[in-house]
Amino acid sequence: MWGSPRPGRPLHEACFAALSQLDREGVFGQGAERDRVIVNVVYGDMSDERWLAHAERLNPKARSPRRSRISGSTSTLARSRAGAGARTR
Repeated sequence: MWGSPRPGRPLHEACFAALSQLDREGVFGQGAERDRVIVNVVYGDMSDERWLAHAERLNPKARSPRRSRISGSTSTLARSRAGAGARTR
């Protein structure tokens, strides 16, 4: 899997599975703390639609970024993307 030049869908799904498992374990916080975090799988040159679809897949509806919050606003989306990959305590 790791040696192939384009691992494709298996690697993609493994990323989602790993992040989902970490979320169930509370790594991204719980309750109000978790509500401030957007978990996402981001790679390469993604469209806003794909970025949003990935975020919606990994975040419960109450925590998922809303289209009204990010669509039409590149700067808001860029800030959301920048914050999605890093978390500090």
